[in-house]
Amino acid sequence: MGSLSGYEITVLSDAAAIPALLAAGDLQRTPFQSPRWLDVWFAVLQPSGMDCSVGVIRRASDHRPLFVLPLVRERRYGLTVLTLPDHGISDY
Repeated sequence: MGSLSGYEITVLSDAAAIPALLAAGDLQRTPFQSPRWLDVWFAVLQPSGMDCSVGVIRRASDHRPLFVLPLVRERRYGLTVLTLPDHGISDY
């Protein structure tokens, strides 16, 4: 998607790509970024019609993931936006 100051920013919508992304042993994550939570999140929300994605920031020099953020793609006022999947009920 983009590059800024030595970082790459991408958005993934393929649930099958997430486990490999999170396999990096030194990736620091919250419970909301764990492979188990994201697997369940995709399995429950995507069939319900929610368009789930994951934002990833990587170091450009070695492509190592540094930041993973669950996102939802929604239509608002005629625009497609990426937002947090909490819908106002979670404390991300």
